[in-house]
Amino acid sequence: MDTIGLVKGMGMEGYHGKGTGTNRLKLCRVGPTTVRQQDCFKPPSSLRTVHLNKLLGKAHELLHTGLAKSSRKTYVAGKRRHFNFCKLVGKKPIPTTECTLTLFGTHLATSNTSLRTIKVYLAAVRHMHVCKGLHKQFNYQVTPRLQLILRGIKKRQAGRRFTKPCLPIIIPIPRSIKTALSKEAPSYDSTTFWAMCCLAFFGFLRVSEFTIPAENSYDSSSHLPLGDIAVDNRTKPRLLQLFLKQSKTDPYKQGTKVYMGTTDSTVCPVKAVLSYLQKRSTRPGPLFVTEKGKGWTRSTFCARLKSVLHKLKLDNNCYNTHSFRIGAATSASLAQLPDDHIQMLGRWRSNAFQQYIRPPPKELAKLSKTIVTGHHPRARTV
Repeated sequence: MDTIGLVKGMGMEGYHGKGTGTNRLKLCRVGPTTVRQQDCFKPPSSLRTVHLNKLLGKAHELLHTGLAKSSRKTYVAGKRRHFNFCKLVGKKPIPTTECTLTLFGTHLATSNTSLRTIKVYLAAVRHMHVCKGLHKQFNYQVTPRLQLILRGIKKRQAGRRFTKPCLPIIIPIPRSIKTALSKEAPSYDSTTFWAMCCLAFFGFLRVSEFTIPAENSYDSSSHLPLGDIAVDNRTKPRLLQLFLKQSKTDPYKQGTKVYMGTTDSTVCPVKAVLSYLQKRSTRPGPLFVTEKGKGWTRSTFCARLKSVLHKLKLDNNCYNTHSFRIGAATSASLAQLPDDHIQMLGRWRSNAFQQYIRPPPKELAKLSKTIVTGHHPRARTV
């Protein structure tokens, strides 16, 4: 830094020259330009600390928001298991080592934890390192030996079932549900439940897309409100439009429109939803509410579904709320809809929809005759 001039009477405290009555102003030479040092003045350390703390707090908030809410909940469980294990064996939880990870995975396997959950918990440990800026140290610990241990766990757990089976609700079951509800005394609750079933099936919906997590947890920015449903014609509606503000495949809330049409049968989403809307009050809030105005929760819908399936003498332990989405994909496949149409209807971004197609054994048995005759049976109709 060179002194290239004098400025008199500037009154710059802290930059006084040696001469009496004269204040010396130093200039900083930065590259080809010259900048006065008063323009490069650094704020007091206390102000810098406050600003830095605000930025750190904002960065922590963004790190928290960068992970989906469901993933955060799962990762909290994984991190807790990791810390408890490290405390048990006297290992340092972070930064971790390959030995600690292999022992942790083995400990989970011996605790009757599925390989899928083990991988999620390891991802939680990695996320913990990423948030601390130690992702490189963690990546160095994911060695071929750890991969071999995970493969060994997979072989040991082969044939074991850690989750309950989830059978599809294909088109004959909704008809049976409609019949069972018609035998009950007409009620607001039955009308609401039937509309939810039709919407879930024909919209390929996840239960979180048309219910709320718990009472008093309704959020208009993410849950389905009354105002996000529309029809093409008020007198003779043939099309129903549903606007989803957020979904599993749309975490950035770009919004997705789901379309359903009339089926000219007893199982019709347009008729079912309009019948419900005629009974529902116009009070803003969740689309599906009870007579008391409270939103339908996931647990309430699941309990009602299992109750109806039990009346139909079906094993309600083999069905859950996701059975509608699985059943919709399966029914579409049985109806010989093209794969790209099924993918579009279910809003899948990959070939993951193929895992949802689960034809019943009777439909698979028919393929034996098809192989011999070469004649494919006619497509099923709704």
